[in-house]
Amino acid sequence: MPFKVTVPKKIQNLLTPNAREGLVSETRKEFSRRGTKKVKQAIVQDMIKGISPVKGGGKWKKYSPSYKDQIRGKVRFFRKGGRVVAIKAKRGKRIENNVTKTASPTKQISPVNLRLSGGLHRSLKVFTRGGFLTNFRMITQFKNKLADIHNRLGAGKSKVIRRLLPTRRGERFNNRIEGVIFTELKKAADYVAKQFSGQ
Repeated sequence: MPFKVTVPKKIQNLLTPNAREGLVSETRKEFSRRGTKKVKQAIVQDMIKGISPVKGGGKWKKYSPSYKDQIRGKVRFFRKGGRVVAIKAKRGKRIENNVTKTASPTKQISPVNLRLSGGLHRSLKVFTRGGFLTNFRMITQFKNKLADIHNRLGAGKSKVIRRLLPTRRGERFNNRIEGVIFTELKKAADYVAKQFSGQ
């Protein structure tokens, strides 16, 4: 997601060309230092609420019955010899921790928050690149392979798509997340402008 950082005219008139470039450069650094953390928080907050961070994505589709059973500890799935095998709990019991990974204590059936173990959420990275000879860009990506399954390939037997990031042409973050991005850019610019003006 590229950004254009400009210096307001009233500040431009007070600065030399080198100082103007310095102001833009420092604004980018300030956004990279603080703004990216706020953007990551906003994305995760929407995910926890079961809302797609992608504009138009809305609320995510409900979990399948088998996944609900996994959350409740009634069944665990694992791969064995190239196929998926299920272990079911005895009636009225839960599968013990040593069988396989258990659900996160914060895992719920509703809202759909894709937080069985928490690994997907923790794998989100938000950082910036460029800014001198190239466009200043904010990069958002998940390191967990489940992100691609939910976002593009489809999860489960019914291949349910739950959009996590705006990766398709013309897609954008939802209005709330875009609002956070531009608020943080403005905060960074205001902070740096005050430093340059000596206030």
